[in-house]
Amino acid sequence: MHASTRILLVALAVVAIAAGWWVLFAINHVVLSSNVVVVLLYGVVWTAVVLIATRTLLAVGFGFNRLKAGRGQASTPKPADAADALAELTSLRDRELISAEEYEAKRTRILERL
Repeated sequence: MHASTRILLVALAVVAIAAGWWVLFAINHVVLSSNVVVVLLYGVVWTAVVLIATRTLLAVGFGFNRLKAGRGQASTPKPADAADALAELTSLRDRELISAEEYEAKRTRILERL
């Protein structure tokens, strides 16, 4: 994952944690005003949830770079995949399961993708 994506996710996590704590203290001041322990417990749980979500997104490679890297890979076969496809195609032709014309057409498509 690109460093800018990591920095962005960490910054968003910090903002989410700060906003969550601010909301909890605002609610406590207005509504609860006597049960600080419950507010602190909710704050700790909120912080843990945000950190777990951030870590999960970092682990799966969330971000633009992942999407960009995935583009184009599916349409471009690796040389080993092309070699395997050609070997299987030759095997089909040798067993007379496909015609010579079909073999040449498929072979041409495989080679054009390289």
